[in-house]
Amino acid sequence: THSWDCVRMCQTILGALLCVCGVASVLAIDDCATACASVDVGLLVCFTADGVESNSTAHDCDFGQVVSLNCSVMDSVPCCEGDRNFTTSTRCTYCYQLGLSDMNCTTSTSCDAYEARSTFVSTCTTSSSVQCLGPRTFQMKRQCKWTSGVRWSTSFMLSLTLGGVGADRFYLGHIATGVAKLLTFGGLGVWTVVDVVLTAVGFLHPSDGSLLLNV
Repeated sequence: THSWDCVRMCQTILGALLCVCGVASVLAIDDCATACASVDVGLLVCFTADGVESNSTAHDCDFGQVVSLNCSVMDSVPCCEGDRNFTTSTRCTYCYQLGLSDMNCTTSTSCDAYEARSTFVSTCTTSSSVQCLGPRTFQMKRQCKWTSGVRWSTSFMLSLTLGGVGADRFYLGHIATGVAKLLTFGGLGVWTVVDVVLTAVGFLHPSDGSLLLNV
C-alpha cells in the first residue's frame, strides 16, 4: 500500500510538471507572436539599394520620392513570424522634416512668455512607428509660446456685452470679421450668440497667434 501511494504521488508530481511546461510553452509562443515586419522602426537596421544606412544624412534622392529599404531586425529583438530580413519602402523625407505629430520633442521652461517670436532649441525623437531618413533623434528650433497680454476674461465680457458691435473681435485683433460683425449688428444676433459660446470654451484666440491668458 505504501509503495502504491508513492507511485500515485510521483504521477501527481509528474503531471504537475508537464502542465507547467505546457503553460510555459504557450506563453513563450505568445511572447514571440510579433511579426518581424511589424517591429518598431527604431529596432531595425535598414539600408537603401545603394548601401547607405537609413540614419545617414548622405541620401541622394528627391524629396517625396519612394525609396526602397532592405531592413533587418536587430539580433536582440525577438520576432518569430516572417523573415528577419525584409524589404520595405518609405518616402525620401528626413526625420526632421516630419510634422510635430510624428515626433516627441522636449519643451522649454526658460521661454519669456512676453517676448514675441522667441525660440528655443528642442531635442526631438521620431515616433517608433514612423519610417524616415537621417538621424531619428535631432535638435531643432521651436517657437516659444508667448502672450501679448490679451485676457480671456476681458474677451468674454466684451463678447457678452458688446459682441453685437464686434468689440470682442476687435479686441482679439480680428479686424475684418469685427467690421463685418459691426455692419450686420452681430449677424442679427446669431453671430453674437455663437461668439459668446466660442469665447466661453476658449476657441477664439488672438489673431497674432499668441496665447490667451486664462484670467
